[in-house]
Amino acid sequence: MHTNSTRLWDYLSIVLILICLWIPAALLQSTGWAADLDQVELLALLGGVAGLILGRSSLKNYESHSIFLLLSIILPFGLFTFRMTPDVEFILRFGILAQRVSLAFGQVIAHRVVQDSIIFVIFCCYFFWLVGYLSGYGLSRKWNPWQGLLMAAGIFGVIDFYSGSPNGAKWSGAALIFCLLLLAARLFWVYQKKAWDEKGFMVERDAGETVFRLAGVVAIVLVLFSWNLQTIILTLTPGTPEHERVSEFWKSVQTNLQNNFAALQSTTSLTGAYPGGMKLGNQAPLSQAPAFQVKILSASSQVPRFYWRVRIYEDYHRGQWQAPEIQNTDSLPLDLKTVSQISAYSRVTAQYIWQEGDGSIIPFYGRLSTLDIPFHLKTSTGTGQVAGDGILFPQTPLGKDRLFILTSAIFNGSGDDLTAVPYSTPSQINEKNLEVPDTIPDRVKNLARQIAVGDTVLQRVQAVTNYLRSGYEYKSQISPVPFGKEPIDWFLFDSKQGFCNYFATAEVLLLRSAGIPARLAVGYSQGEPMGDWFQVRLSNGHAWPEVYFPEYGWVPFEPTPNQPEIAYPIKQQNNRRDVLNELSPEERRSTLGEISPEDQPLDETEDDPRLIRSRWIFAVTLIILAILIVFTIWWISRKQNWKKPPRLSSMILMWLKKHHKPIPVWLAEWDWYSGLPDLAVQYFWLEKIALFSRTIPDLPTTPGELLTELAVRMPDCSPQVKQFHDGLYQQLYSREHSHSIPECKTAGYVLQNRLLKEWRSKIFTRKPRRSRRINR
Repeated sequence: MHTNSTRLWDYLSIVLILICLWIPAALLQSTGWAADLDQVELLALLGGVAGLILGRSSLKNYESHSIFLLLSIILPFGLFTFRMTPDVEFILRFGILAQRVSLAFGQVIAHRVVQDSIIFVIFCCYFFWLVGYLSGYGLSRKWNPWQGLLMAAGIFGVIDFYSGSPNGAKWSGAALIFCLLLLAARLFWVYQKKAWDEKGFMVERDAGETVFRLAGVVAIVLVLFSWNLQTIILTLTPGTPEHERVSEFWKSVQTNLQNNFAALQSTTSLTGAYPGGMKLGNQAPLSQAPAFQVKILSASSQVPRFYWRVRIYEDYHRGQWQAPEIQNTDSLPLDLKTVSQISAYSRVTAQYIWQEGDGSIIPFYGRLSTLDIPFHLKTSTGTGQVAGDGILFPQTPLGKDRLFILTSAIFNGSGDDLTAVPYSTPSQINEKNLEVPDTIPDRVKNLARQIAVGDTVLQRVQAVTNYLRSGYEYKSQISPVPFGKEPIDWFLFDSKQGFCNYFATAEVLLLRSAGIPARLAVGYSQGEPMGDWFQVRLSNGHAWPEVYFPEYGWVPFEPTPNQPEIAYPIKQQNNRRDVLNELSPEERRSTLGEISPEDQPLDETEDDPRLIRSRWIFAVTLIILAILIVFTIWWISRKQNWKKPPRLSSMILMWLKKHHKPIPVWLAEWDWYSGLPDLAVQYFWLEKIALFSRTIPDLPTTPGELLTELAVRMPDCSPQVKQFHDGLYQQLYSREHSHSIPECKTAGYVLQNRLLKEWRSKIFTRKPRRSRRINR
């Protein structure tokens, strides 16, 4: 059995291991795939600490593993129970957790979409807990933490692939590789120093620091080279068959795993918080945590479906929505008398019980009339034209179990009501809600001209809605948008798969391209009916388009196919132009126009200006590379005729001497090494290799002594030894040039390779086993 004296406890190695464990766990937590992923970071570090302590102890292997197994039952399970359940008694917490796990496993067995991410969270927590233990235990007990660390590095690559490779993941990968290389250098030095100490060799005190610094420089160079090499390869060889095969393979794997991990979240933030900007993202969140409950106390007429709006977005640019600037003044709620005078509106009074949603904004449907707690109704310039519309802020953030009553006016009319008023929109509405960014390709605008067809604005909106509901597939997890692609253009013409953000954004942009004011609303869908109550969860986070109609304000539509359709049927047929908001044939032609050949959707052909611009960039890059290569060749050919500038180390030494500063040992060694001639540098490394491979037992007194010893030990290399010996002494002590320096350097390389070959043969050659006698 090992004793504590043979266990490794190197503080620098411990710190590097903990960093290497934390980086993949932190990347997983940063993806936001599921709630409670912050536990992964904690358990990864705790597992590493547990492995270090148990490995350092005097316990036997099976005893240490048994203790770890017991901790695996108590510690992670305790975290799950107390952090993933409501604040109730322990027995109730345990029951809730068991019920969630049982429900999720039942959905897996029944081959249904898993709606709860608890299985994924528990699996990740236990995986990193085990990886941390293997790394820590392997370091302190076996001097080999690589079993766990390579597992962590592998899962880092999987997370990086599925998270869409953001810039943060690239820097995290560079940091992980850097720390792994430093750890490898540190462990090699510790192991080698222990072997030297056991044999009585004297090792300089600062040698370890020198090796570590050198390893750090090498690690930085390797990381930068690997990152730049990958960029060059991807830039110069786009669309290679190898790249396409790998992409198709991973896409198939992702499709197969999609149902079981449909609950994974992304950075879309459909959780009720809704910051000022919202990115479309790759995955829709499905957290089952309750946001709030709503009880409908009274309604003047039947409302088929509710939407709880939180924020409004108007500005769109390359997959990013930006909320309008909020005015400092409060908007006026809708007067109750006005509600009673409009037959198309239903007056609804609802009681809220707040739970775990973001309490800084109150979600409500329609146009606000009254609220029994202090509030501020904020609007932008465009939405200020509609009374009761805007973002509803409580005066103080809502806490858990907060109860309040809200009255709003909800449009509950038919298509006849929407078409009975002449269609005219204020300029302030058009200013923001007809804006289509220049980054939207022409084929999106041409598609709007093709599908947004009808005699009235309502018919045109419904045509776009039906087109999206029937021609596209809803998926809560989709592939990342390819680099350089406009997300909505990619959704409409390439992937044809997405979740509510993509459907709603596509309808808003298509309607704006057709000249119809539209905006994006985000909040919650109706929720789960429970008698008179609606239980709204974070998983009900939703996005939908709203279209402006005169006298009625913003009316919602539903293009997402997994949600029930919002129907505005037209019962009456009235062709009076002074009443209906229909368009004449001349107006439709002037608005929509005939699609000419030059207006057809752009294909990826040679005439595409984006491809032409890409070719120019590629050509300029090749020219710059060619100029750099020619300059490098010219510089190398002229280098011998130049006067060498003073070495950096010499300049620093001169400055230190001039100012009477102490000279560090490492700086003096650097200056000495950088001043050596070529063959002397080669001899320096030849000497190190001979000592490292144990070809010679002690440091030689002179170069001749080492080279003589090598000639004796390697008689087949005697000509190379003599040639290198003569060239070295000529370069060091003579001005004659009878020996060719390049040939002497070649001889030195032969000797180095021969020493390394003998060292490898010592390591990988199996020693014959000793026969054991059996005493009978």
